[in-house]
Amino acid sequence: MKVFFLNPPFKVENGKYSRTSRSPAITKSGTVYYPIWLAYAAGNCEKNGHEVKLFDSCSGRVNLEDTLKIIIEFNPDIVVLDTSTPSIINDLYVSKKIKEKLNNKALTVLMGTHPSSLPDETLKMESTLDIIMRGEADQTDRQTDRQTETNTQTDRDGTETHTQTETRTQTDRDGHTDRQRRTHRQTETDRDRQRQAETDTQTDKAGKQASGPASK
Repeated sequence: MKVFFLNPPFKVENGKYSRTSRSPAITKSGTVYYPIWLAYAAGNCEKNGHEVKLFDSCSGRVNLEDTLKIIIEFNPDIVVLDTSTPSIINDLYVSKKIKEKLNNKALTVLMGTHPSSLPDETLKMESTLDIIMRGEADQTDRQTDRQTETNTQTDRDGTETHTQTETRTQTDRDGHTDRQRRTHRQTETDRDRQRQAETDTQTDKAGKQASGPASK
């Protein structure tokens, strides 16, 4: 399988956008962080036998048109795009253009902090987007390559991939929510209750020890 990993272009006419920085922005100092997490995912994917290409449009200030030509030449089965909150609208647009140029033959995948925090919202922002990888993408990407037809895949570290298919099916079913959100909220509620019960138990034990035996 051929997988293209892209740090998508964003405002390249104005400078070099450092997407992996603590505060993503067009750098003024000349220091540009390379796409660390994207590179981890690409390296792990290559290690597992897939043909991989990683391209950083931002550091080279390569515009969208030229970036698309490079992707088309590679002709990938999957395109993984790194993202950030300041550039998310642009990143989704780039994903859409990739889908169009490859005649809908490749899966488009988003990774990064923004879609990890807001997977359902991000999926609904672009109807052509196929998959979101939540959390650290190096292990999730390997499973996405193997199971691209699975609606939701949880890796061994608990990282999830969310797909348009799952979101749309569940949204159509209940009209206002989806299974991932309900499951996530229920799990968090159960954990909160368990933590509160443990705290109450510890408080009761501490209170009894402090008061000591009752006086006769």
